[in-house]
Amino acid sequence: GLISPKGNKVDLLEIKFVNELGNVNRLQVLAYCALHSLKTGSSCSGMLYNARTYETEICSIDNAAKAFDFLLNVSEFKLSGTNKKSIRPTTIDPYHRSTADSIIGH
Repeated sequence: GLISPKGNKVDLLEIKFVNELGNVNRLQVLAYCALHSLKTGSSCSGMLYNARTYETEICSIDNAAKAFDFLLNVSEFKLSGTNKKSIRPTTIDPYHRSTADSIIGH
């Protein structure tokens, strides 16, 4: 399987070639992790890698229930511009960048 630079197991890999990783990139990986978590019923870690800058971030969702809440929150935000729930469904362990708070607006 895939191993992060810190030695952690990673379920998914998303490779980008951009000037800078942004929240849209993080949300994409988290959505993939949420879907994977719902399918497997377990936690999921996704590695986001920028091939241009060699920047790496790990995004994760703890369990299927939080994955479901995350997908509902994203859907509600897209629909109405507000969060449906106050749950913090994800964590991000960045090597160079921001936290989950900056992504989900808490």
